[in-house]
Amino acid sequence: MSLAPCRGRLRESCVMLRAAWESAGSTWRDSQHEYLGEKFLRPLDQALRNAENAIDQMDEILRQVHRDCG
Repeated sequence: MSLAPCRGRLRESCVMLRAAWESAGSTWRDSQHEYLGEKFLRPLDQALRNAENAIDQMDEILRQVHRDCG
């Protein structure tokens, strides 16, 4: 069992969200767009990195369990 597919889906979802946000920004340029970008989209990048690191660590633990108990 590997968590790599989950990690990939998470990253791809964030890429799709970012692309949709940028597309919306081409016609939606006001203070609310700025606010939402700063409040939610900018922190998402760090949250994604943290989640990917956690998934990598869990994946390693699962590999160890599989080797030890497999």
